[in-house]
Amino acid sequence: MLTKRPIKNIIHCRSIRQEGSPPLPSPPQEISMPTFSGKRPSAIAYRLAHPRCIDSLVRNIMSLAQMFDPTDTGCYVVVWRGIEEDDSIMWSPAVGVAVGKVAPEKMAKYARLAQEKAERLAANPEHIASFQTRDETDPANPKYPGAVRMDLDHIIISCSGFDWKFDEMVGIEIGLFLRLISVERVRDLMALSSNEHAERRYAKHN
Repeated sequence: MLTKRPIKNIIHCRSIRQEGSPPLPSPPQEISMPTFSGKRPSAIAYRLAHPRCIDSLVRNIMSLAQMFDPTDTGCYVVVWRGIEEDDSIMWSPAVGVAVGKVAPEKMAKYARLAQEKAERLAANPEHIASFQTRDETDPANPKYPGAVRMDLDHIIISCSGFDWKFDEMVGIEIGLFLRLISVERVRDLMALSSNEHAERRYAKHN
């Protein structure tokens, strides 16, 4: 059974990269960090929770997206985590990061869409991507691709702001860097959505 926690532990922050920045400070104690089994949890949770890590990885994909649409100058990324409790998984948003430069009203829209994608994927535990519940027939309530489920922990990474194929790649990029997603899952995602941009970038994993 899937249960959703109230949204209360989400980190909202606008990322800023600066050359020569000092070492990252320790995350505040009160922030609820994702948990990771079998992989130096403090180091990975530290990276994932700190916006500068996500900022750098997202900008890798943003540079590709801008080759096809120069107006893709920013996005919103959310990370949802699930915690096993008895016979259910309790899902809640853990991290929310705005990346790049986008008008405030657009960023609010991107944040809403990114949350919807993650929540929809969490509600379908047998799915590995929000692509599987894609439905754009209702303009007032579109259901876009762009969220992917990691297979090494109860983690969902969702992005909104680019073409959906690049939104999806954000989750793959972060997952591969933090070793939260297996090569097999990356292959499954590419086969599922026929994402030609992902196939080119991650061809070495085939």
